[in-house]
Amino acid sequence: MIKVRAKQAVERPLLWASRRPVAVEEKKTSLVTELLQARLTAVFESGKERVAILQRPDGSTLKITGETKPWRVESFDGRKALFVSADDQRVERPLEAGSAAAVKAGPIGDRLRRPATNQ
Repeated sequence: MIKVRAKQAVERPLLWASRRPVAVEEKKTSLVTELLQARLTAVFESGKERVAILQRPDGSTLKITGETKPWRVESFDGRKALFVSADDQRVERPLEAGSAAAVKAGPIGDRLRRPATNQ
């Protein structure tokens, strides 16, 4: 135990300007935050295989399966999915409607946005 502390003190001296906290906890917290901020848009199941598709706040997608690390899909009941981390943290996310795709302009896109007035 003392050797570990001495090694850490040498690697990260107390009064150096370049000293930074260990990034392990920050990374773990950021993964939980990322999962909590993402929207669960779809879950696909085939036999024992399960794939969850989430949308991050920036619009990119995140795919989590029953085998991915650090997070994996443990269960899905049709309304919500339960995700479990390697260190047994649990996060539950409700299934949400996907983001509205940009409607393309044109004859079909215009009809989707504006109902016909002659009906």
